[in-house]
Order: sequence, then C-alpha cells, then structure tokens
Amino acid sequence: MTNTAETLVFFILLLIISVRSTTYQCDPTIQCGCSAQSTVVTSRIVGGEAAADYTWGW
Repeated sequence: MTNTAETLVFFILLLIISVRSTTYQCDPTIQCGCSAQSTVVTSRIVGGEAAADYTWGW
C-alpha cells in the first residue's frame, strides 16, 4: 500500500510541475509574423526580481 501511495504522490507532483509552465502559440494572422518555435515560459520575472507564484493576473 505504501508503494502505491508513493507512486500516486509522485504522479500528482509531476502533473503540478508540468502545469506550471505556459506555452504561447503565435497567431499567424497578425503582421509581426511567427517564430519557428513556440515559447514556453517556466519562470516569472517582474521588475528584475523573480515573482512569487500566483502573482500574475492571468
């Protein structure tokens, strides 16, 4: 039973970590064009300092 619980906790933490990153997709209809690769944001820097979790409004 302990091994099953540890496995469950591992997968829950893995899910939380993977959800924390954000992938921004480019809109090909806008004039500025698109990059060859999507941008993945995994950190938050505000005013030159790392921002705490949940401080962004979106």
